[in-house]
Amino acid sequence: MRTAEIRLLEPVLREESFAAHHAAFKSQDLGQTALLALPPIEWDKQNPEKALTVYPAVVLAHGSDSGVTAPFREIVYEFARRGYVTMAPSFRGHSGIEGDSQGVKEYAKGEVIDLLQAAQLVRKLPYVNSLRIAVVGFDHGASVALQAAARSNIFQAAVAVSPVLFSASPDFSFAGIRRLRAVYLRDYGRELTERQLMRELRQRDAFRHSARMQTPLLLLTHDADPAYADQRRFVDLLRQNGKEAYLQGFGGMFPGFLTAADNGLRPPGWPETRDRARAVLFDFIAARLPGGAEESDAQPAAGDP
Repeated sequence: MRTAEIRLLEPVLREESFAAHHAAFKSQDLGQTALLALPPIEWDKQNPEKALTVYPAVVLAHGSDSGVTAPFREIVYEFARRGYVTMAPSFRGHSGIEGDSQGVKEYAKGEVIDLLQAAQLVRKLPYVNSLRIAVVGFDHGASVALQAAARSNIFQAAVAVSPVLFSASPDFSFAGIRRLRAVYLRDYGRELTERQLMRELRQRDAFRHSARMQTPLLLLTHDADPAYADQRRFVDLLRQNGKEAYLQGFGGMFPGFLTAADNGLRPPGWPETRDRARAVLFDFIAARLPGGAEESDAQPAAGDP
């Protein structure tokens, strides 16, 4: 498989408004898996490689160690029903029903490269409007999405759901330092020295990249999130620098409440709050990138704006 293509694998689901496939692509020469959902595409009969209609696209970053889980897929499918080409890559080192991705988990470091690679490949698809792309991330995938939005100018909207935010600066209380220390102990079985910890924090530092971020941001969270104070501080910092940023919290919820499965132990009112939060997410994207097909004649040439 070439590094500049997305390969469609087996079909997963077909409805009148979209078709979903497992897919594969390469990032830093590592084979990555994904879920790709496509609205109906009309092709030119005279030129089978030319799409007559193009769509906006959404790239989603999962937050589960199990890859692109069934509840997460519901959001992928709903975006496709609303008229978006929707891709959900499974990051390096993750395994799920979409398959196994090569590499090892790096927790919001190499995964940023994977997400940006997926977004660039989506932009090159002949049925995607390359100037109408959004990114949405959940939990640790939200940390990845925030860094991707700060490092690239290709996104017109971003949503981060309960991100862990990192900072190597005392100005921001070394945000995420306890979480990163715990991740290394859990995933790699070792304690980081203070010097190593500072280096790893700098490589993931969302606050350091905040001045470069131009993408309108919605941050969805819950008031019991351990990173809630950092999330508020991050949105305030963006606003102070003239950026478009919003924070909306949902009381009484728990980590991963937007993409959790019903295990019979969820708090009262969870389904209603989950659905309300999802509606806020969809409305934010739609206000900046309305879904639906447009004529391909309006499609700009692919490439960085």
